[in-house]
Amino acid sequence: MKAHRNLVLLVGVGIVVLVGAAVIAIRASRGGDLEGDWAVTLLVIDGEETPVLAETAPTATFAEGDVKGSAGCNTFSGGYEIDGESLTMGPFASTQMFCEEPSGAMDQEVAYLGLLGEAESFSVNGDELVIQAGDGRRIVFARS
Repeated sequence: MKAHRNLVLLVGVGIVVLVGAAVIAIRASRGGDLEGDWAVTLLVIDGEETPVLAETAPTATFAEGDVKGSAGCNTFSGGYEIDGESLTMGPFASTQMFCEEPSGAMDQEVAYLGLLGEAESFSVNGDELVIQAGDGRRIVFARS
């Protein structure tokens, strides 16, 4: 009787471990590392690193194929798809406010949303996410 109970317990633990491993594998195949809240720290355009303007806070939240966030002035939302390390995003819906301050906020927003819309790949290294577009352009995020 005790041996039967131990066997049932062992099988039950094994099933839990297998299910947990399957969930992790499925989440990883869907970009599980990408999912969550991210804050932009740097834009790289034409080989030039451009830190985020101090009074803006571009963000992105990825969850189950949907992305939303702030472009610094306006909010946006859309979809994304992952195939391995390949990433496609959009189309995006966005509010249409104009922000005069800080100077350059709208240029930064256009660059950010443009890079998201032209995303080709991504990589996650710990608490850093890098989304790559063509020609070496990229966005660097920190997990928030």
